[in-house]
Amino acid sequence: MSFLGHFILLVLLYLIVTVLVPALILPNYLIYKPNYKITSKKLIKEIKRLDKIRNDEEFIRAAFDFVTRRYKSADPLTFLLNLHKLFWSNPNKIIDKKGFAYCHIQNLMLKTILLESGRFGKSQIKTKLAFTVIIHQYLVVRTKNSEIELDPYSYARGVPYGKHLNTKTFLFG
Repeated sequence: MSFLGHFILLVLLYLIVTVLVPALILPNYLIYKPNYKITSKKLIKEIKRLDKIRNDEEFIRAAFDFVTRRYKSADPLTFLLNLHKLFWSNPNKIIDKKGFAYCHIQNLMLKTILLESGRFGKSQIKTKLAFTVIIHQYLVVRTKNSEIELDPYSYARGVPYGKHLNTKTFLFG
């Protein structure tokens, strides 16, 4: 096989491993959408605490801040050493965890808080995908006044509130 053939094969393999497989098998991506009844007293208490905020945009920011304080992104080594966390899907159990969590897990928690508050419907919260070095997920929430991009995973990596990780922010900050 020629150099070009090997290169094309490597690119295809890379795309399958970093985009297709995660999108198909990980919870909260394309196919498997967890739908748990929220029973965790800790999660219900946090949603009630946040729900005291009257303004929707401020509520979204407070929920975002809660998730970003509780869960973090990580360097590539930590990312690889925590592969067992890729399949977390139950918000009632995730709320008891702290520290590193993948983007789709942080988004699941944020989306759960927004939906369970009763302020937002599923049609107002869109899950979006971006591709940097691997597939990446973020949320877009539509309010009466605006659309807000939410990327809690990338926030600790310097992506500001209201923006999401993309090739430009990944490479140039």
